[in-house]
Amino acid sequence: MSIIDERRHPILDLRERKLRLNRLACLGGEAYVRARLWRAPNESRLSWEGHSAIQSYGSWDTGRRDRAVCHREAGRIADKINQYLFARPPRRDGADEAFVADAGTGGESLAEIWQEVSTAITCCGWCWVAIVSPRTPEGISLAEAQARGLRPRLAVLWPWEVPDWRFGADGVLEWAITEAHVREDADPLADAKDVRLRTLWRTVEGGRVGYTVLRDGAQVAEGELAPGAPMPLFCVGRPSPDPWWFDEAEAVQAQLTNLDSLHNENLARTVYPQLIISAGTFDNLEAKLAEVATGEGGRRVIELVKELTRSVDAPIVESAEESGITRYIQPNASDLKAIPDTIREGRAALFESVGLALFNREQRQIQTAESKAFDHLDTAATLRQRANLLEEAERRSVALLQAADPAFRAYEPVWNKDFDVPDATGDAQALLQVGNLPNLTLTQRKALLRAATTVLDAVAPLSQDDRRAIDAEIDALTDDPGGLDV
Repeated sequence: MSIIDERRHPILDLRERKLRLNRLACLGGEAYVRARLWRAPNESRLSWEGHSAIQSYGSWDTGRRDRAVCHREAGRIADKINQYLFARPPRRDGADEAFVADAGTGGESLAEIWQEVSTAITCCGWCWVAIVSPRTPEGISLAEAQARGLRPRLAVLWPWEVPDWRFGADGVLEWAITEAHVREDADPLADAKDVRLRTLWRTVEGGRVGYTVLRDGAQVAEGELAPGAPMPLFCVGRPSPDPWWFDEAEAVQAQLTNLDSLHNENLARTVYPQLIISAGTFDNLEAKLAEVATGEGGRRVIELVKELTRSVDAPIVESAEESGITRYIQPNASDLKAIPDTIREGRAALFESVGLALFNREQRQIQTAESKAFDHLDTAATLRQRANLLEEAERRSVALLQAADPAFRAYEPVWNKDFDVPDATGDAQALLQVGNLPNLTLTQRKALLRAATTVLDAVAPLSQDDRRAIDAEIDALTDDPGGLDV
């Protein structure tokens, strides 16, 4: 087997499992639950797996593992960052509209490409952007190739899709290995096959970029890019073996998912009366089962009885020396509140830990003015840093696209870096208090109305035409009683 098929960077050896969990945390769903739900101590297979533990019971019963849900608390953080980051699209003066609408290898728009890059940065701290150039059939013109959509496109590679790489002392990428798992199904009359492709990209003699392609470990292609063509991928962010802040967000989400699942089980099993059976009654039942049980089926019944006695969700058996009375018990309502209270505290701590406490409506009500201002600065700084990173990445992608295709229409992306994270309720109350002050000057009243317009825009976004009309009306205000009443 070629060394290319075996290479892995030490950073990925340390980080890949956690990075994949971080991405699953953003996606949520069954895959995340399966990866992060924990079986409770002393929990029976019947409780955990349901019908899959005892196939003869039929498919009507599902275990706790299948009933659990993920509420994506950590995923909401990535969503919120993207919502504020892409609320105002970047300026791309001179960009080809067809490219902006269809820039990815899967038909993704340019906005969708950079949203995925932003999500990958949130989850992992770094990702890769690749320029994928299709093979142009011989004998067709450049214009015809572009009409067919045969032009370089962008692809986002998550950290584990580039298993090894090397940067030189000058920070330039010297070589990298990309990995993809593809399904070969072009022929509907033949069985489809899943294969693993690895490609080594490296600078060869003369400064050109060479490539070597492996299919399931066997070399299938080798060659060089056109003279002057740069390395067709670059890193966004910084690969690091150190923990990333989103690791903690994912860990808290895992705890909340498990607490929520256990709480639902508690409600289903303990809100209703819990049966307590005397030991004598239970022993008599087991003796009778032993008398009638024969063969494999009988032994299985007895094993089931023993399994139930060991489980956390089974009837409680008391000895004769204890009360010996069959009865029901139920938990106090205050005991049942313990887990929901813990979940609320964990969710609040999760948002606060990443500097996004303003997104948590419950926390916002009890924050002081100083803490609100601090959270605003923290959030705005996070968004501004991300916008700078993506703007630089888009500039690099434009340069690579132009190098790969001289007909590509270059442009200069300018991302928004002015992020106002408003507290609409608090701002509206403050404006009302200021508006009730006596003897406001005309200039003060105009400033007050412009601030109110900003709050209105945060609650119900205004079109550019509406905003211009409102600004014109405010500018037209005078102290003349016949003017607009403010």
